Amino acid sequence: MGRMLDTLYAAGVTEVFLEVAKAARQAFPFPVRALHADATSFHVHGVYRSGEEGQTVDAGDEPLAIRVTYGYSRDHRPDLKQWVMNLVCADTGGIPLLFAPGDGNQSDRETLVPLLARYRQGLDLGAVVVLDGAGYSRENLRALEGFSWILRVPATLKEARALLEGEFPREAWLPLLPGYRGLEVEADYGGVRQRWLLVESEARAREEEEGLRRRVARAEGEAEKALGRLLSRSFACEADARRALEEASGKLPYHRLVYLGVQEERKRGRVGRPRKGEAPLSVSYRLLARLGS
Repeated sequence: MGRMLDTLYAAGVTEVFLEVAKAARQAFPFPVRALHADATSFHVHGVYRSGEEGQTVDAGDEPLAIRVTYGYSRDHRPDLKQWVMNLVCADTGGIPLLFAPGDGNQSDRETLVPLLARYRQGLDLGAVVVLDGAGYSRENLRALEGFSWILRVPATLKEARALLEGEFPREAWLPLLPGYRGLEVEADYGGVRQRWLLVESEARAREEEEGLRRRVARAEGEAEKALGRLLSRSFACEADARRALEEASGKLPYHRLVYLGVQEERKRGRVGRPRKGEAPLSVSYRLLARLGS
């Protein structure tokens, strides 16, 4: 067993897997229209004393031992060390075509696209590469030159946010599947010409609209409570009342408190009609306001 593992290590686990996959494809031909590349983690038990320097699966031609260490846990065990499996599968039945182990703290953004670029000739496929948003970067887009690719554009990009928040005429949208419509936009991110497709789901839009109504209703209840607390308070002067109203209104996400004025309240030392020229013991002010939207 030990000699066999040493032989596999020397030959390269990824290279052996690639040759096996190629032989299987020759024996059992199947169409491949797209390559799906992704990574997942596997936690381990026991003591692993890996080196401090990270080692990646595509740092060179010589095989390198992966580093079993802590990282982002996809199987929800961040308390344990792990290693990462990088896998490239065919869209036909999810058949694996390329396997590469990686460090437990590897970055998908820095690993998956270089892995594809390194083994593209071995894969011998002119298929479309499908990656998630982690692979979308200026460097990776340039590294994918020669590939056809489909990637999700991260919504954190300034250009993507502008597109998501924009308003477009109805005729600009194209019908896709039932309940979906899309908008095509030409982009040049990272110096690479590309086509972005903004997809809108009718069901998702209804869910978000209903969620917004619920949030507004909850916020209205909180705004009414805030208004009630202000109306029950006494203030030393009109300026204090207005300042408190403005502060409370600024904390409301969907509503505002509208100032209507103040009502003066005088406190005297005895009951009954005050004598002429008798000064009150104290003067306070009650706020007059209403809830606005």
